[in-house]
Amino acid sequence: MLLGGDIFDDVQDDTNANIFIEDIAKKYKTYYVSGNHEWWSDRMYAMFDSLTDRGVIVLRGNTDVIEIEETLITVSGIDDSDVNVYDSTYPDWEKQLKQVGEGLEQNQFNLLLAHRPENAEKYFEYDFDAVLSGHAHGGQFRIPYIMNGLYAPNQGFFPKFAGGMYDFDGKKLIVSRGLAKESTRIPRIFNRPELVFVNIIPE
Repeated sequence: MLLGGDIFDDVQDDTNANIFIEDIAKKYKTYYVSGNHEWWSDRMYAMFDSLTDRGVIVLRGNTDVIEIEETLITVSGIDDSDVNVYDSTYPDWEKQLKQVGEGLEQNQFNLLLAHRPENAEKYFEYDFDAVLSGHAHGGQFRIPYIMNGLYAPNQGFFPKFAGGMYDFDGKKLIVSRGLAKESTRIPRIFNRPELVFVNIIPE
């Protein structure tokens, strides 16, 4: 299970998030990276402790390797870019990206968990096979088959990466619309929450 940030909110309490995390972490190996809402809460390190106590692996410029049916998969993760604002004592997100990107092995499937899809070109400067992101809220308003998102944070109107799968020379950026309701006051229209399943098929 991969949690791409904004699992907690800076306004709503943590009750529902903790119930969700406690349940899934008992059933699945679970990885997490921070999102901007968690940094805005000013409770980030308490959240890290809560996640770790529940068995979740918090990725902050580091990598874990898992084996599924004799296929090695690296799961790397970096903090949201707001780490640069809220924690000057920790490596910024680009240093974290460089650290995990330069340590990749060619004979493995390399996956990156990173909150913000608008930084995709920087992510794919390294040899990741797939990047999983969120943050864009699905573009908030959608018209199926016509408009895949009206507005997304840090991308503005008609965002390029609102939700779905995008191709980067054969490598994939997968952007989730998100699972939970956050404190954003603007409602979502034709934009249901989603849980994304990713099938990795060995060549």
